[in-house]
Amino acid sequence: MITVPPRHYCVVRNPVVVDDEGRPAQDAYGQFRLRHGDSEIRMVDRYPDPFPLYPGEICASAPTELSIVKQNTCVKLRALRPFFDEQASVQREAGDEWHFGPGTLIPRVEVEEVELIRAHVVTHNQALRLVALKKCTDW
Repeated sequence: MITVPPRHYCVVRNPVVVDDEGRPAQDAYGQFRLRHGDSEIRMVDRYPDPFPLYPGEICASAPTELSIVKQNTCVKLRALRPFFDEQASVQREAGDEWHFGPGTLIPRVEVEEVELIRAHVVTHNQALRLVALKKCTDW
């Protein structure tokens, strides 16, 4: 049984397929159906009680504390596969990059953290030189 404390998460590889009523699905032979090669983030909001790992599931990480992005910093994120970002109301495609912060970063299996970026204060008689890394259009 795995217990996820508040403000923590754990990553489960090969998660079990869940039917419409929230029960794990089984095949004709009584074996649990798995999403092989996929991962799932489990947090306390969906799993408030200790939960078992079904046969074939692997707990890839012990319960890990959520990352807090502080003021004057941001996290550069990259999409690994297409998904709809509810927080920004944007459809993300694989390879898209964007910044998040400050705030609490809720992890997703579709997103990887690239780097932590710190703010640069531009003072009198200073300038920043910006270089585009990809072809982009300025709005």
